[in-house]
Amino acid sequence: MRTLLVVCLAGTLFAQSSKSSLSPRSGGQEKGAYNEQSVRQNNPPKSTETTIRATQPAQSPAAANAGQGNNQPEIPWRKYFREAFSAAYLSNWVLAFFAVVAAGIALKTLNSIKVQSGISINSERAWLIVTSVAPVKLDPKAWQTEFRFRLANRGRSVARFAGPNNWRFQVVPGDSGLPETPDYGKRIAMRGERPEGPVHARVLAPGDDTGIDLAYPEDMDGELFAEIQDRRRWFYFYASFKYFDFADTERELQICYLYVPKTEASPERWELGGPPEYNKHT
Repeated sequence: MRTLLVVCLAGTLFAQSSKSSLSPRSGGQEKGAYNEQSVRQNNPPKSTETTIRATQPAQSPAAANAGQGNNQPEIPWRKYFREAFSAAYLSNWVLAFFAVVAAGIALKTLNSIKVQSGISINSERAWLIVTSVAPVKLDPKAWQTEFRFRLANRGRSVARFAGPNNWRFQVVPGDSGLPETPDYGKRIAMRGERPEGPVHARVLAPGDDTGIDLAYPEDMDGELFAEIQDRRRWFYFYASFKYFDFADTERELQICYLYVPKTEASPERWELGGPPEYNKHT
């Protein structure tokens, strides 16, 4: 109640003070206006002449900006290089350098992994090799001159023959030799029976071997037989054997042997020969 009474009294006093402060100002303003009007009547304004000054037309902002743009000097390329190699961009160049180094290390690591993987596969795969070749007796009759040998698996996993195998006897002039790449020609029958077909069921376990006997299927006349014995002609045998290893990768063994006639120091025999493409392991 006391608070409300105090607020009412304060409001009344504020209103009275406001009214009293406004009244003198209004009187003063009216008196000032009356005096100003009397002065204007007693002292009329003098006539003034309007002065017109010729001014040049203002230049448009677009033209001004265009002129400023044409007058700006071009930044030389050397300044770009200085800014690119300045301290502000040093961290970017450091990061780029480390990125290149990391990429080189990654490529080297991948190559090492590839090499190690190849070494691991070669150490675990099957390896077919010719372990022995039987003595030969050259005979002019068909199917009497044989190439007999043993094929063994010296690898660490099973070898599964893919077949059919390719093989060929070939007589060539002594001054020419075999072509650079082998041509196995048309597959012929073995021992006069049917041609050899696929042999997918045949396997060689690690350490096992098998004997293979192949014969020359044609008759030799006396002249050809004599030329081979005198080394005017060379008598070759070459073959290709395909098989799969533990990784189901197809492998191939290629062999080539040359018939060597009998001499006073040694008997007739087969010796490894032929161009490099005839003797390969893949």
